[in-house]
Amino acid sequence: MIPGLAVSQESYGKALVLCNDIDPKDTAYVALSIELDIPLWSNDKKLIQGLINKGYKKIVTTEEIFDITILK
Repeated sequence: MIPGLAVSQESYGKALVLCNDIDPKDTAYVALSIELDIPLWSNDKKLIQGLINKGYKKIVTTEEIFDITILK
């Protein structure tokens, strides 16, 4: 659970629009990603594809994390 104070209403609203028809349970995580201007780390293929289809591309998968870590 992400505390409400950590995310502005604006970021939460943007995330809600993005997630509403994909998976509303992920709204808080997307909102935090928007608020902090950092990539969303997810391995949820449905969420990833849905967000990409809506133009949100600031996403990193677990596979990409491991690729980065192994290469170092």
